[in-house]
Amino acid sequence: MNQNTVLECARPTELSDLLEGLEAEHAELAEWLAKWSKAANDAVERGGGSHTARTFMDLESEIVAFTQKLEGHLNRACEELHPLLRSYVGAERLASLSPEAWTYDKKYELAKENAAAFHQEAQQLTEISESERLQRLTSYWKQAHEGFENSLVIEKTLLFPIAEDLLTDLDYLFS
Repeated sequence: MNQNTVLECARPTELSDLLEGLEAEHAELAEWLAKWSKAANDAVERGGGSHTARTFMDLESEIVAFTQKLEGHLNRACEELHPLLRSYVGAERLASLSPEAWTYDKKYELAKENAAAFHQEAQQLTEISESERLQRLTSYWKQAHEGFENSLVIEKTLLFPIAEDLLTDLDYLFS
């Protein structure tokens, strides 16, 4: 996907501004997810113990903030972008463009549930927590990460290209 597509429109529109904003938020969220993914994976690879517990305790507030920011981003996309895409592509065709689109909402809801479970477990965590709790946290973390990452991938590979095609068509139509 060409990151400058929106900026190259002959006539900037509300749609191009919306897509540009969503793409910028998306990049920030993807960077944030990669950052705390690396921290969590590094901690787990070190074999658990107090280092893993400390890392998860530090990540807990970041994961809550990330979840809230992602929720706002996805709500904005659902309220402002998705109706345009459904009109452009056809509501019945949008979900059929990718098998993953059918499970998009469910996977995201599961990711939020796992993030909430991670949050609850992490609040009870101490540096001398038992390994069973760290294993549960690791499991919640991995499942939440996978779901959030899936949401971002679907957005980038399915929704943004369709929106860019719509912009191209509008640009061509009115040029």
